[in-house]
Amino acid sequence: ADRMIVMNEGRAEQIGTPLDVYERPESLFAAQFIGSPSMNVVEAEGREEGLHLGDMVLPNPTGAHGPVMLGLRPEHLSPDPGGPITMEVLLAEPLGANTLLHGKLANGQSFTASLPGVHRAGHGGETLRLSIPPENMHVFDRETERRLG
Repeated sequence: ADRMIVMNEGRAEQIGTPLDVYERPESLFAAQFIGSPSMNVVEAEGREEGLHLGDMVLPNPTGAHGPVMLGLRPEHLSPDPGGPITMEVLLAEPLGANTLLHGKLANGQSFTASLPGVHRAGHGGETLRLSIPPENMHVFDRETERRLG
């Protein structure tokens, strides 16, 4: 398809190419509509020094202040011993070319990472540090669920 329309309860959320919707979703609904596995969506607080997810602080690419929803695609995460994201791995799902790691953040929110190759993590309770490039972070207004920045 050249262009697609993402519909939500009879209302067009976004019109664009599949790649446009994937790379720059205009709403939280559109962000979760496209991509497999689905985008991680976590509550965060925008502050001067970054986006706060409990004790974790990530870059704030939009400069947003106040309560936001942060969207992170599992395939954009990378293992990084000094990374700002700490995930407790509960299950590893080897898929051949990549491994899906299912777990949770310190605040209890479910979280998935899709990492290339075979990962030995996932024996239950193992902690993994991750990072994500700021250009792959999607920040949404918590009330309107519309993209910021």
